[in-house]
Amino acid sequence: MLFPYLLKVSLLLAVLTLGYRWMVQFETFSKLNRALLWLNVIAAWTLPLIPMPDWGPVKVQTEFHQTIPKLAEAFPAVKQQIAPYNPTFVTPTRQNLSSQDIMECMLLIYLAGVTALSIFFLFQVGGIFRLLSQSDIERDQKLHFVRNKHIKSPYSFFRWIVINPENHSREELQHIVAHETEHALQWHSIDLLAAELQRIVLWFNPFAWYHQKQVQANLEYLADRAVLEGGIGKKQYQYSLLSAAMQGRELPLTTSFAQSLLKNRIKMMNRKPSHYLAWVNMAR
Repeated sequence: MLFPYLLKVSLLLAVLTLGYRWMVQFETFSKLNRALLWLNVIAAWTLPLIPMPDWGPVKVQTEFHQTIPKLAEAFPAVKQQIAPYNPTFVTPTRQNLSSQDIMECMLLIYLAGVTALSIFFLFQVGGIFRLLSQSDIERDQKLHFVRNKHIKSPYSFFRWIVINPENHSREELQHIVAHETEHALQWHSIDLLAAELQRIVLWFNPFAWYHQKQVQANLEYLADRAVLEGGIGKKQYQYSLLSAAMQGRELPLTTSFAQSLLKNRIKMMNRKPSHYLAWVNMAR
């Protein structure tokens, strides 16, 4: 039961992810995109659980074979040419046992992949909390500002904003704090963790990895747009992005100011706001 369900989830996720990419990936209504990405996940995991009507090849074949004798009785001339259908049960053979062995082997491979990625996930989470425990933390009502001289790239994780003030100018610090504050206040870490857990469970599905990248990208678009709408100049903000990107790389499971998808972020910032009629034009 596990593999058929996971295969159905994988297929639905692939279809929904491709649909998202085709329709709205590069549109600027990022808040709606965030909701759509969540709906894709919910639909992919819940639709296979909904009972479907009893139909399929087995029932079709059964009704077909039951209909043949009735037709033969109605037409005696045809009855002699049709052999009666006598369903028989096949005794399990070595081939059946071999297929069971294959399923057990596939299950072991699947669990090995889940275990390896889960251990790596816990190692990453432990590394984040270990760094937080070794840093100076300034708390206010909503956020926790973490100062650490050993980090290269600023990032946020839930309500913690981690930064090394010595690596940035005053203007850059203003832009970084504004960006990471948007991530923290909008709880973007929940999206990232959900996408990461889905990737662990569906590690064999490339669309689970691709979906995670789409979630990460859209969250950065959301934070960038919120910062610009708050009054920060676009050019100055983009210069801060470039400067931070040259100093270090982002950490997994975190929303980093200097993401590797910098080119797409600048491209999205320079795009005109999308209109809802864009969907209508694409559908034509």
